[in-house]
Amino acid sequence: MRSASAHCLAFRYALLVALLACDGCRNSKAAVSHVSAFGQRVAWSAPQTLARDRMLGPGDPPVHRAVWAHTRSPRLVVICKNPGDLFGLAWQVRVFDSDGRPIQSGFVYSPEGTAPYCLLEMRSDSTSMPRDHRSAWHLGVGFVKREFEPQPIATVSHSTPLSNGANVVLAKPVVWSGSKNLAKVTFAELSDVQIRWAEPTRVPLRSVEDH
Repeated sequence: MRSASAHCLAFRYALLVALLACDGCRNSKAAVSHVSAFGQRVAWSAPQTLARDRMLGPGDPPVHRAVWAHTRSPRLVVICKNPGDLFGLAWQVRVFDSDGRPIQSGFVYSPEGTAPYCLLEMRSDSTSMPRDHRSAWHLGVGFVKREFEPQPIATVSHSTPLSNGANVVLAKPVVWSGSKNLAKVTFAELSDVQIRWAEPTRVPLRSVEDH
């Protein structure tokens, strides 16, 4: 028989998923139902689960998408592996406004054997950060390994190797096209990095570095 604590954990997880679905629908509205990205029609919709492949959509090549709860208005972020990267570690990133217009593009690098799981925001007050990027929130992507387990809600890290735990999400910053300064400093080299969930529903995350 399952223990009372196990039942409680399962109930809390189910409640979190239900809130995620409700909040995600309410806070990610757009004037369009689809956008055109990477040769596909990608649905404007927020993931409504915490499963490992929550961002993955249908199509070939596979694309991952989620809604970014930007301070100005919701934005759709679409991520696709860079076909020109022989090592398969680079992902192209496209951002669309609520009218379906492309407004930003960039890239993000992932550890080998991982896939996008969620959108995050990262910031640092370190003097090692370029002045124009210091103390500002930057879009990041959370990557997880194949054995990722979302129960309980994951710990998040910007530097811990993913082999240290099946439920660790590794945060990687998106580097926007033309933003060379940020590319010169990786968050993994910094010790005061703050990370938060960047999708419409704020999911609680705990930091590996805090433990």
